[in-house]
Amino acid sequence: RPLGLIMRRFLTHQGDKTRVIDDGKESGSNDITRTVETITLPSVAWVAAVATQWHALFDQQQRRHGVNPADRVPPPGLAVGLENVTNAYRQIPCSNPGDTAFAYLDPASGHVVYRCIWGFPFGLVSSPLQFSRSTTWVSWVAQRLLAIPMTNYIDDFIIVEAHGTPQRGGAQNTLGSFLEALRFLPLARKKRRRAAP
Repeated sequence: RPLGLIMRRFLTHQGDKTRVIDDGKESGSNDITRTVETITLPSVAWVAAVATQWHALFDQQQRRHGVNPADRVPPPGLAVGLENVTNAYRQIPCSNPGDTAFAYLDPASGHVVYRCIWGFPFGLVSSPLQFSRSTTWVSWVAQRLLAIPMTNYIDDFIIVEAHGTPQRGGAQNTLGSFLEALRFLPLARKKRRRAAP
């Protein structure tokens, strides 16, 4: 069994955050990684498709109730909510967590200290693919069981609902409650934005 590859770990500053990167490129780890899958990420077209469907359903309801075309009202605008998974790659355990470790020099003792990485190394080409299995599953279940119009973009959940929907009982809040019930993927709520009607 091979001993594995050594990856350099470094820090990168992104605004007010400092992120730890495991350099899978420099070590050659990414060059020897082969995957048979790829990630299909949503585009702006997804939000446009949801908005189109929303308008069609609203119009269909008015026609069904016999509302004259001149008296029909446009549907309420849509709001796009974003939920971000906290420390995403560290939330999903690897199949062999003891096989991924990092070392650092402890300035207090002057010794090298070894620690296990209990999630995915941030910087391996395979990490986004493996992590996305979890968020894609959550999106699939939430769409079909809870009727939440949503999708996922790696570690972000994108939710669309009628603008002005109360927080309690709304799609974004329902998703949070669903994940809490699963005790799965802690969320850091981001801004809720209104989309154009």
